[in-house]
Amino acid sequence: MTVLRPFLSRLALLAAAMLPAALHATASFAIVGGEEASSSSNARRYTVIVQSQKGELCSGAVIARNLVLTAAHCVVPKTKYRVISFDQNFVPTAIGVAAAARNPSFKLRGRPDQQTGLDIAVLELSEPLSGDIKPLAISSDLGVLSPLSEVTVSGFGLSRYGDRASAGKLRFARLRVAGVADIGVPSLALTSDGTPEGRGRSACLGDSGGPIVVENYFQSVLVGLVSLADAERGKVPCAGVTFATPVALPEDVSARMQATSGGGGSAVQALQGLERALGGRDSGSSR
Repeated sequence: MTVLRPFLSRLALLAAAMLPAALHATASFAIVGGEEASSSSNARRYTVIVQSQKGELCSGAVIARNLVLTAAHCVVPKTKYRVISFDQNFVPTAIGVAAAARNPSFKLRGRPDQQTGLDIAVLELSEPLSGDIKPLAISSDLGVLSPLSEVTVSGFGLSRYGDRASAGKLRFARLRVAGVADIGVPSLALTSDGTPEGRGRSACLGDSGGPIVVENYFQSVLVGLVSLADAERGKVPCAGVTFATPVALPEDVSARMQATSGGGGSAVQALQGLERALGGRDSGSSR
């Protein structure tokens, strides 16, 4: 996968970036303008690498010990994937993906604004994630978000556009909800917090599929996944607006997943639950 050419508003699809061969801690980073995650960071417990057999990298959100959400554009048919999590010492553990369910209405077009269907996929792992991994709760009502709501985005992508060596290190950044944007499908538009030090914060290549969370009474609640980025006028990509696929799950499905110690069911079941909650937002069936 490669970045689509800039078009009109310079939207760039956050396709997969190559992960350096060494998975142990390096001098590389992720999330432009973000903060490096520490062993005690919540983001480390729910953010993982999604890596293809070719070495292409995306990020993912853990929603059960055997289920990971990521972007649909990160999942290519007939391709093998593995998920990589990190313990408190940032030692990696890789687990193969047994099955993948990709939103069937998602279609990647030549231009970002022609995308059809929500950019979302579910990966079912061959064995449960272990250690202190903490699956994210999933919002049942996106009405909790309003303009200026603060969210946290995390991922393993580039921290410097064009520098592949800057991928593979977990970083996170706090962004604000600017509103809902229609870029082919309804998406959450996220911007920096307006402070001088926060200017230019954005997701970048390899952060696709990374979680967008709201910290709610000591609980991290998933509300979206990284999908697209838009450069500010005259700036390089990954320095402006981050667009996120909204994520919601019916309470009955979410409770069932959280109550299952070994895992949260199958990828297909999880995707069906997401489709039920987000049905009115997915324009793929009408295109």
